[in-house]
Amino acid sequence: MKKQTILSAVLVVLLILATAAIALADGDGLTQTSVSLNGKDISTTENVTLKPLDTLEVSFKVKNTLDEKVIQIKNSIIDENSDGDGYEFSIDGKTEFHLDAGQESPVQKITTTLPADLPEGNYTLLLATEGQTLDDLPQRTGTEFSFLVKKEKAEIVVKLESLPAEKTTLTCSSSVTLTATVTNTGKVAEDDVVMKVIDGSSELYNSAKAGVDLALEPGESKKLLLQVAIATEGQHTLSVETGFNYINNIPGSTANTETVMVTKQSCLSSTATPSETDLKVLDGKTVSFGVAANEGNYASSVVWTVGGTQKGTGKNFNYKFTTAGEFTVKAALGQEAKTWKVTVADKPLDLAAFGWTQSQIDQLSNPASVKDLVLSTAGGTLTFSQTVDLSNVLYLNDVVKIGSNFVAVDSVNAPGLNKPATVFLKDVDGKAPVKLYKYDGFADAAIVNQAVLCPETTCTTANPQPASGFTFSVAGFSTYVAMQQKTAELAVPSEIVLDDNKTATTLSTTFQVQNLGTTESVKSIVFELSGFASTTNAKLLNAPAELAPEESKTVTLQLDSSKNSNSGKKLVGTIKVSSDKGAKSIPVYINSKSFLTIDTIKINDKTSGKLSLVDENTVEVTVKNDYSETMDDVYVNVQILNVDGDDLEEESDTFKLSSGGDDDKVEVTFDLRDENVDKKQYTLLVTVHGKADDNTVHETTTTLVVDVDVKSHDIIVKQAALLSGNAFCSQPYETLDVTIKNLGSNDEDNVEIRVKNSALKLDLSKKNIKLDKFSDSDSEYKTTFTIDLQKTAPGSYPLTIEVLRDGTLQTTSTVTLNIQNCGVTGAAVLGGSGETGQDALAKQLQEQLNAKLTANQPQVNSSLRDSSNYTLLLGGMVVLIFVALVLAMALIWRKR
Repeated sequence: MKKQTILSAVLVVLLILATAAIALADGDGLTQTSVSLNGKDISTTENVTLKPLDTLEVSFKVKNTLDEKVIQIKNSIIDENSDGDGYEFSIDGKTEFHLDAGQESPVQKITTTLPADLPEGNYTLLLATEGQTLDDLPQRTGTEFSFLVKKEKAEIVVKLESLPAEKTTLTCSSSVTLTATVTNTGKVAEDDVVMKVIDGSSELYNSAKAGVDLALEPGESKKLLLQVAIATEGQHTLSVETGFNYINNIPGSTANTETVMVTKQSCLSSTATPSETDLKVLDGKTVSFGVAANEGNYASSVVWTVGGTQKGTGKNFNYKFTTAGEFTVKAALGQEAKTWKVTVADKPLDLAAFGWTQSQIDQLSNPASVKDLVLSTAGGTLTFSQTVDLSNVLYLNDVVKIGSNFVAVDSVNAPGLNKPATVFLKDVDGKAPVKLYKYDGFADAAIVNQAVLCPETTCTTANPQPASGFTFSVAGFSTYVAMQQKTAELAVPSEIVLDDNKTATTLSTTFQVQNLGTTESVKSIVFELSGFASTTNAKLLNAPAELAPEESKTVTLQLDSSKNSNSGKKLVGTIKVSSDKGAKSIPVYINSKSFLTIDTIKINDKTSGKLSLVDENTVEVTVKNDYSETMDDVYVNVQILNVDGDDLEEESDTFKLSSGGDDDKVEVTFDLRDENVDKKQYTLLVTVHGKADDNTVHETTTTLVVDVDVKSHDIIVKQAALLSGNAFCSQPYETLDVTIKNLGSNDEDNVEIRVKNSALKLDLSKKNIKLDKFSDSDSEYKTTFTIDLQKTAPGSYPLTIEVLRDGTLQTTSTVTLNIQNCGVTGAAVLGGSGETGQDALAKQLQEQLNAKLTANQPQVNSSLRDSSNYTLLLGGMVVLIFVALVLAMALIWRKR
């Protein structure tokens, strides 16, 4: 019993020791306190920012919280996230130490310098402390801390001196000198600093390529003079960029960028001689060229080339072109140049404009001696009878003119063309009298008033003349004009109209009177004012008594304005003009202003509205009174012109407008549903008429073109009517007349009409109907359906009319067929009038038949016998007469 108790106790002790050993296997008997990073408590500081080469110092204390001693304590910094932050830290503490139970160490420090190549970013490290008990049980603890690595903007600083104002603009100079100071503000020496000057995408300067040593110790500065070449004109933004810490020719770091703006202007002035850059000259001609420089004496450095070969220097250059061809003349100054294209000709360049073919031009080898020269234009032909010299003519058009009734050669500037020639003018009638005039100079037909009759020794008229045109010969050249001879004739205007806006007391206008003749004067001209009222005080000023050949004079007519005249154009008198060549009359009108104005016109509520063929159309006109008097009895008249040969006209009621801008809106309506509309557009003529309190009548008219609202396909039921509408119980049938109309812009050739009622089991149709488009005469179709009423109960039956196009429903319409109850109708009539029900029924049927016949008469264009319903109507009458006879016999029998 005792042995079992002891054994149990030993097992319990062993279990306790095992449990303790397990508990101490990862002991946390060590703790870290007062942890700070670079003097900042990590428990209260969110982040610490460092840069490469900064010192990283972690200070802390370690405390042994066990009741036994911990030995071989070590501190270290461990990087557990090296894969994430791209860099691995591993820093161990320098010494080991021991702590007795409950003891806390002095401040511990782990210090390191951040590497120069440490990438920027956030880093999280573990401050680890570990030791062991005397029983070799490990004790560990740790604290995470974070910091941010951020490099300074630059460890190399560049300062660029500002350019003087006069140096920021270059003209003839092609380079600028920049002064830059570069300083190493970092803590390490830099031996691979490279400075560049960039213009857009172009590198203008590179210190490495220029062999400039920019190795800099910490704190060292160097001043550089950067010579930068700028060749092209315009504004240039020069950027000074500096890199260092190169890895594979790529800078790991860059300094600040400095910029400067430099403008390069042209060295050569825009002014040059000749100003025209595409020159055409004759061979043997010397051309003077010249340029200027915008700065200093640079013009002396200009180099002149012709066809790529240097021919001279300096600002001026003269060159004689001795052979025909095309040449390029260039004035070069550095990178700049001005060029001229010079075409050298040995014959006129526009021979083709005077009827020459290219083959003839190419074969002209000796322009100084041309035989049988023929020059042709639209006006005529010039044929030289002697050899002429064209070698001094660059453009014939400058020295030769052949017009509709003249020919001219500039014999001063083209003496080689001053030779005898035959002239043919196409537009002059040689069969009628013609006079030739000569002017000693180079001109055109307008010079005829200064020309003299050409003597026969100089001008010889051909005899006979050609069938058309006029031919003559001349001994030499100046300007010759052929004048078609016309007898004297007085010409006056067909009418004179003076506009009267009632703002001036005197009206004035001018008109022309002219002598159309070419040979004689119009004499003894007398002007007479006829039919003018004395109140007009009509006057004529500057009226001529004689007109020379082709002379024109301006005459002034003055009239007094009549403030009380009605608006519109009115004949106020006639000017009679008599002369020795006959008399003419000129009617004179005054067009007085209307002070009734039309402000707006709306068609169906829109200023751009269209005319409808299915609805009533409204035309709204806004009328305004701009007169100083009230206007009474104002009305608007609207016409739609030429609708199937007639004008449709509607007029509004009269209304009143006060003076000084009062306005009003009025409407008129047009219904085009029954009109034969045959066009897609119509002209509306709108007239506003009114009479003012001073008895002046004012009328204003305007027109506008209005479109018709037409769809491609649009078929309507124009009319649907039953013969009686109200049928009796004994009535055997009823007829339905249906008229359809095509309002669309296309012809239709597969139209169907259906009449349906399910209660009557009615399903009637007419197929294969053809309709012309809306504007043609056969755009309507009328047909009749017969409806069987036998065994039909009294009641109301809506008949649905469907119109289909190519099997597709287009429109529907409904008419109601009412079938009356005979017994109810008879009893009601008998009780009301003393007549029997049969009498009333016969009378009602007869009245309905007469009414139907009367209603249909205006729609029938021929006699009733010619209509399609005649047989049906005749049959209906027979039935009605039979019913009446039966009723009459029944009445006689009843009375007996």
